[in-house]
Amino acid sequence: MFKPLRYAILSTCLSNIAFASELPAILDYLPKCEPIILSEYHQQLTFINDENDDVTTKLNTDDFREQSIKNALLVAQQNGKKSGAEAIIIEQLFTLDFVKKVAGNSDEDKYDNYKINVNIEAKNITLCDNKELTTKRTPFGSNGMRVLLSDTSVVLAVPNSKSLMISADKHKPPSASVSVNGAYGVMLGDPLSILKAQMGPESIRLLDHDGTQILGYGRSLWFYVKSNKVIGIAKNEAILNSHGTNLIAFSENYDIDNWFINDVNYRDTYQSVNQNLDLVQHGDETLVYSDTSQLFLNFKSFKVDLYKDAELLVNGFTILPSGDKKSLQILILPRQTLLK
Repeated sequence: MFKPLRYAILSTCLSNIAFASELPAILDYLPKCEPIILSEYHQQLTFINDENDDVTTKLNTDDFREQSIKNALLVAQQNGKKSGAEAIIIEQLFTLDFVKKVAGNSDEDKYDNYKINVNIEAKNITLCDNKELTTKRTPFGSNGMRVLLSDTSVVLAVPNSKSLMISADKHKPPSASVSVNGAYGVMLGDPLSILKAQMGPESIRLLDHDGTQILGYGRSLWFYVKSNKVIGIAKNEAILNSHGTNLIAFSENYDIDNWFINDVNYRDTYQSVNQNLDLVQHGDETLVYSDTSQLFLNFKSFKVDLYKDAELLVNGFTILPSGDKKSLQILILPRQTLLK
């Protein structure tokens, strides 16, 4: 049975923060005064909706996910309290839904959520004497939602055919090898037919205003297609907001971060990457070049607690033709889908 943790309702006003609650507030807006970061919090939490419970005690998928996120936020607040924080800022929050197939004939196959992992990152902070907040939003608010707005026109298509989901699960994924010229066996310039043959059915399809199709596999692997040819490839968790990400079913094929670049693996340190690849630093960008294309590498600093030094680890990439700037559109869901 899913047993939700008790959670407190915390509120802040736009101009000032009230710290009457026992737990530190989750900020919706950044403070005007530069805060002191006491510690950083990284955690993956697992919540289970017990299949053996009476159906009346089970939450539906949306309610189960929402309650899991609330509980994860509460755990982050409890961690902040132990650190002596006045408030916390949620830097990252996303869920991985694990599903199981329920027996039935081919026309009635269905999926039943039974476990959700919530990954959360936060900063535990104290504020200066001035408790005022700006009007600039924090990355994730107190309800766990990332609020983003854009004028880009985006059409969202999430496959909902059960047969398509089964077909995607059964597809044998290609090697997760990445190079300057391509990834997962798909090269820049390849036609859409080769992409489909290699990767199988996509998890989501987005359409940018200029006609570029963005095919998503799992929740963070993206192929950009224009005029029927692959023009870019990216491994990036920031393409969709958290609500959009949570609409996509977890993919056993593509949501496990096992990608590699020769002897470099996901979350290797910058020092290790630099020893194995010919890195070029161009402003804030870290690149590897070939004659026809370029590989942008994303690094992120991870620090578990105050007693360990932060490490810069590789956690994403973008592949573009030579000469193109790193300009693949960061897309979000249309505004109306952000609101429940």
